[in-house]
Amino acid sequence: MKKTLLTSFILASVSFGCSEAHDGQKNAKDNVKIKVVTDPALSEWVGHYSGITPCANCITRCEGCEGLGIDLKINADQTYVLERSDNNNTSKPEVFAGRFHFVDPDKTRIELIGVTDRNKLGIDEGMVEFIDTQTQQYFDSYTEFELDKST
Repeated sequence: MKKTLLTSFILASVSFGCSEAHDGQKNAKDNVKIKVVTDPALSEWVGHYSGITPCANCITRCEGCEGLGIDLKINADQTYVLERSDNNNTSKPEVFAGRFHFVDPDKTRIELIGVTDRNKLGIDEGMVEFIDTQTQQYFDSYTEFELDKST
């Protein structure tokens, strides 16, 4: 009788333990959160941008210069991937990845952390363009520094 009672108790405990483990897995799945951009200023930035800008040491297109090819992805978790290709030679593209932060209260300007030059961008009337890091202003030839958004 004691063996039967003990065996029943062990089976009930194992069964209850398995039930708790299953419920714990279910609750863990229920607690998974999907990252949704709720900040309208941030959602305006999120996307894939590309363009060709003047060479790294030029403030406008110079004769014989093919410029820099830019491929920039801005993510909702405030990370980015920037690929710059020098169109004047066949060297490997520079690839930067990291976080960005807003540099103004209106969230119309960002700084790409880890990029030393041409690391600030602004958004104005839906257009994204590089900001001159020396003057902290848009370039006079701003149309040459604009990036097209594809997604």
